[in-house]
Amino acid sequence: DLPSISADSAIIRLTTQPEKIEAVALNIEGKNLTESISIALGGSNPSNFTITPTSLPSEGGVLGVGFQSSELGVHEAYLRLRSRGAADVFIPMAVLVEEPTAIGSTESASEENRILLIDGQMLIVTNKGTYTLLGKRVDGKN
Repeated sequence: DLPSISADSAIIRLTTQPEKIEAVALNIEGKNLTESISIALGGSNPSNFTITPTSLPSEGGVLGVGFQSSELGVHEAYLRLRSRGAADVFIPMAVLVEEPTAIGSTESASEENRILLIDGQMLIVTNKGTYTLLGKRVDGKN
């Protein structure tokens, strides 16, 4: 059998918010390889991504991919997996960084924000006011 490298995901697509750290784990498998698998970042925005580790043993392992950016918009890069004798594997990555919405803020509520359940309604309490999940202000302040 020919040497080969495979991953459990052919593409990485994420949506996040400015400064939020995102992380994805990929399972990488090497078959009939005689050398370790090296991993490199390339593309238009590789500096926003991190990878751990930068090489795996010939049988493969788990690769961690991290992302963080303060800039809104789409950030693209790719992973390049290579080992002697096997075809290189490229995994494209695209992350959309957008401002949080009222609904999205429940996922990213910081320790300063509190989420309360009052009369069956979930409310988000911030240092700027109290809001429903749809962003409607309910504390009477402007």
